Amino acid sequence: MDVPDVSPFDLLLTRLRALGDPTRLRIVQLIGEASQKNEQARDSGEHPAPVSISATLGLTQPTISHHMKVLLEAGLVTSEKKGTKVYYSLNPDGFRDLTTFFEPLAQPCKDD
Repeated sequence: MDVPDVSPFDLLLTRLRALGDPTRLRIVQLIGEASQKNEQARDSGEHPAPVSISATLGLTQPTISHHMKVLLEAGLVTSEKKGTKVYYSLNPDGFRDLTTFFEPLAQPCKDD
């Protein structure tokens, strides 16, 4: 899903607001962990295992749909529908933008 045409600053705020919710942050963490495990499984010739957000976090489907919509609109995740299931992945570009913004702030200040 494409992020609407907004200023870089507004996009940054949208992404930070999306990640500011503890449930959405946990969902992002689950998707990231599942992606790493699935990559390791593929590397060793095993089949990737899907992760159930509702079972792991104990959330209802409407609640998950709401949170996923926010994450999709913020450009932090992507989705792919296969049959009746929807598979979510982290969008590296969305997180790269956050890193690009924060990385210079983490550098030590230089004394002039």
